[in-house]
Amino acid sequence: MSVRRFFCFLVLFAFAAQLCGCEKDKTTVDDTEIYEVYFFDVKDSDASLLRCGSYNILINGGDLADSRIIYTYLRNKGIDYIDLLICTYATELAAGSFSALLDYIKVGKIYAPNYTEKNQFFSELSSKADILGIEMR
Repeated sequence: MSVRRFFCFLVLFAFAAQLCGCEKDKTTVDDTEIYEVYFFDVKDSDASLLRCGSYNILINGGDLADSRIIYTYLRNKGIDYIDLLICTYATELAAGSFSALLDYIKVGKIYAPNYTEKNQFFSELSSKADILGIEMR
């Protein structure tokens, strides 16, 4: 993993950790909560899962072929809901698997860049989010 990619994941993890602590009634950190980071082996793509207690964040999803790898991992971990899906850039390497994953995994919100030029994979993600009523920012 390159230094730039590692730094990107580190920043996103810090951001995600902040999101995990943003519950209205939560004023203290529970020492029993488990925090996990899993980096998927998706060749040239990026995909990682952050788990903060029961809060799940999927950052990028690799290409379309990677959806099987990600779905199998989530199923084996008993994860059927992603609270936040983050797409860091609108290409096949980041958003390629998301449309397929939305067929099997429920998602709370999607954060994605606001591109005026969208490719096929990002357009499919946007369309499916609209159909499923998932908030996309």
